[in-house]
Amino acid sequence: YYRRQQKYALLECGRIKSSREEVFPWTINIYQSKAGGEPKLICSGTLISEGLVLSSASCFYDDTTLEFRKEKLFLTIGHKYKQWASHQTNNSIEMRQIFGNEVVKPKKYNGFVGRYIDNIAIVKLGDGKKLKKYPLACLDWDNAITDAVLEVDITIM
Repeated sequence: YYRRQQKYALLECGRIKSSREEVFPWTINIYQSKAGGEPKLICSGTLISEGLVLSSASCFYDDTTLEFRKEKLFLTIGHKYKQWASHQTNNSIEMRQIFGNEVVKPKKYNGFVGRYIDNIAIVKLGDGKKLKKYPLACLDWDNAITDAVLEVDITIM
């Protein structure tokens, strides 16, 4: 059992070398900016490739119109603090605006009316090459790690 797990211990995704500022460097914070106010954290996402972020469709779409939110949306990468003010003091934080044509959601997503079924979205970052310095979250596409880690334990009572 351990040897099967050990074979996957050298994966580079999901591993970090230190936990200074970047506790979870693949975490993306998504902020909504309204006129005259400080941007507010509304969601988070996960960096799954150099140019792709996995998140919820409900972060980007208005429940009443099912259109991309009218307010400006920003994402920050590589920061453990959620408060917007903390971004002003750290120059290592990458920040960019999100546009509607960068967000892909399932066609059947229908927000609250559809009970948030298919509530998933991918943000395609046009400048993905800049994100090479951030480690990616691990996704077990082939179930190789899952099969090695999970065991079924049936107990008769």
